[in-house]
Amino acid sequence: MDSVSTYSRTQSHIRWIDVLRGIAILLVLVAHRNTLPGLRAYINSFHIPLFFVLSGYLFNPIKHTALVPFLQNRALRLLLPYMFFSLIAVPYEFLEAKIQNITIDFIWVIDIFTRLFALNGKTINNPPVWFLLSLFTVEIAFFFIAKFRSKSEISIILILLGVCGYMCSSWLCPSPMNLIWKINLSLILLPFFGLGNILRSSQLPRFGSILFFLLLAISLGGGYLYPILTGHKVLYYLQLNPLDSILFYLVALASILVFFSTAERIKQSPKLEWLGQNTIFLFGTHFMFYRALEGFSKLIGLQLPEAISGICVIVATIIISIPCIFFVNRFTPWIVGLKANNKP
Repeated sequence: MDSVSTYSRTQSHIRWIDVLRGIAILLVLVAHRNTLPGLRAYINSFHIPLFFVLSGYLFNPIKHTALVPFLQNRALRLLLPYMFFSLIAVPYEFLEAKIQNITIDFIWVIDIFTRLFALNGKTINNPPVWFLLSLFTVEIAFFFIAKFRSKSEISIILILLGVCGYMCSSWLCPSPMNLIWKINLSLILLPFFGLGNILRSSQLPRFGSILFFLLLAISLGGGYLYPILTGHKVLYYLQLNPLDSILFYLVALASILVFFSTAERIKQSPKLEWLGQNTIFLFGTHFMFYRALEGFSKLIGLQLPEAISGICVIVATIIISIPCIFFVNRFTPWIVGLKANNKP
């Protein structure tokens, strides 16, 4: 793993966290390329909340005391990659417009500009990068929330803001649409970030076999079987009634605890750790790699069963990403929000 990165590791780094991030980005890759019936719905029920819990776990309020330096740091680490990976998707927008005979005029340019900055709650045609924008707003919000010293006060604020997020989604975004910068989704996901930060300062629970399999049953039952049996998707941005909202939080929390426990048992895995250290690049590029590979398959007339095709596209994307990540980490680390002396 060290041979594919130019960045040194700190002694305090927790390896199983990188393992978990590696698992999480693999889940994203699978969820964005439907391989098996029901699997995408299951992964979507918790994979984004899992990333927010991980981000909260790694957030250190003591380290960030002044607002302006914190804003500068987060803008470089999150907004700069967001803008880069959004801008490189603009040529695809242009090509798609040409293929569909859409007029390239002033209105089209304004639409691109509006979505580039998510002013209408929509992003450019590289959907996964919205995570970086949402994480930025969540971290800014939590910067202020963390000023409260009481965990109970922080918990109450997080719950209230989460409820506000659902109210915004229910009343203002029925399609569902989104507010500027997808703030309604950020509010829904903010409690998960806070949960991760609370876990950071607490002793992580140790699960026995019985509790682990109980959590696994809740995760699979609510995230996999429930959508198949009812047709209701357990998604953070679709729960417009209170019961489904509660089910979403229950399923997501159970799934997160299952994967936390699994990663802690694995403890270390060089391949998963490497993936975990390069999640921003994979977030920003995999969707475009998918499109390119699928387009190439159609061009050469390659036809495979859906499940096999999905696996091939995912594996090919990871293989293509390896030399690209080499280059970015070595020569242009700013693309993924890093400085030359930082680790991925």
